[in-house]
Amino acid sequence: MDPGADDIARATRAIGVEPVAWRAVTRGGQMAASRWVATLPDGATRFVKIAHTDDTASWIRDEHLFYVLAGSRPYLPAFLGWRDDGERPVLVLEDLSDAAWPPPWSAERVGAVTDCLREVADSEPPPDLPDSRNSQFALDAWPQVAADPGPYLALGLCSRDWLGRHLQALSAASADALTRPRTCDGCLAPATHCYHRPVERIGHEYADVMDQLRARGLRMTPQRRAIVTEVMRTQGHISPSVIARQVQGEMPGVNASTVYRTLTLLEDVGVLSHSHVETGAEYHRTEDSEHVHLTCGRCGKDDPLSLAEAHALQGLIRRHHGFEADLTHFAITGRCETCVAETA
Repeated sequence: MDPGADDIARATRAIGVEPVAWRAVTRGGQMAASRWVATLPDGATRFVKIAHTDDTASWIRDEHLFYVLAGSRPYLPAFLGWRDDGERPVLVLEDLSDAAWPPPWSAERVGAVTDCLREVADSEPPPDLPDSRNSQFALDAWPQVAADPGPYLALGLCSRDWLGRHLQALSAASADALTRPRTCDGCLAPATHCYHRPVERIGHEYADVMDQLRARGLRMTPQRRAIVTEVMRTQGHISPSVIARQVQGEMPGVNASTVYRTLTLLEDVGVLSHSHVETGAEYHRTEDSEHVHLTCGRCGKDDPLSLAEAHALQGLIRRHHGFEADLTHFAITGRCETCVAETA
């Protein structure tokens, strides 16, 4: 059994070499994507996820974005490949089939898990990791365990009697953890709280911007989040083509039209404003947008007038014409000082 010719071609592009054998992974995962262990010509193996619905495509793109943002971490499988043709993205990870997967449990294995959780709790989350409370997956699984304890008991972690005596306390602790985040100061409970905080490291307005876009009924896809992230990181002039190149470097499936639409949405909610310069439309953060561009038609150099100079120009136009000029969408073309000297 193999994934089929089209998916083999997709996976080959993601891996970089065509696998010689495939094994379907049938054990349940978090998402219903197609999952395979691929054997390469040199005998190495890779864990391959292939989307087969719109939902699984979106989830795999989310997962890819996390690996890009998180980088290499000791508790994550190695990120080894990615391909997104816009239809069925493929994610390639380190194959951990040969790792030890309890049960049975031992004190040493339990200790390894708790050490790993402490390491997760102490880790700085990626700068724009989405709030996990907005995930499509449930964060509190204890109600499911209460309804059907069989799968949990099969892990061999505890007896049915122990679970029956402690299930209510576990459920209450989990609900409390989800509603009252705390800081990570060495205890295990906050291991998930680190990833529940609204992200504020790119700028204090990042979480507010995401909330504004969601309030307009927009689905915050990984592509849109990546674009917003790049915009919020950019200081000064925001060029659509530059944003597109930066985002496409990490997410090749993002096209230029998605970038332009997202920039327009950010302007609609008041985050950005645009101006027209020699090279086309250019955006600025709204609080930085009140200036006039001086654009050299010879070398392309772009310099802004200071606010004082722009206001003086507005005053001059007002006095002579009675006209209130809007200089937030304006550029003066000509030749810069260097080009004037070179052509004198």
